Amino acid sequence: KDPMDNFPDSGLTATQIYARQRCYEKLAPPTHKKVFKYHFVGFKLREIAEKINTKINTVTTWLTAAKKAYRSCLDDQGAI
Repeated sequence: KDPMDNFPDSGLTATQIYARQRCYEKLAPPTHKKVFKYHFVGFKLREIAEKINTKINTVTTWLTAAKKAYRSCLDDQGAI
């Protein structure tokens, strides 16, 4: 089961939760989505790098790009 299927409630409306799921699905390339998911569920950068067999600097770059794209998508949808 994908942990991104169940965003923490935190008082979010159904529309906000749906927007977050849509924005997650829009993350590209797939490596950004994978890194973002691991980060979301609490893995440290070093753990993510080990899991996907990639240098930690690359993981940091991908995570930064994924966070920026995700936030931009949420802003565009008025879901922040």
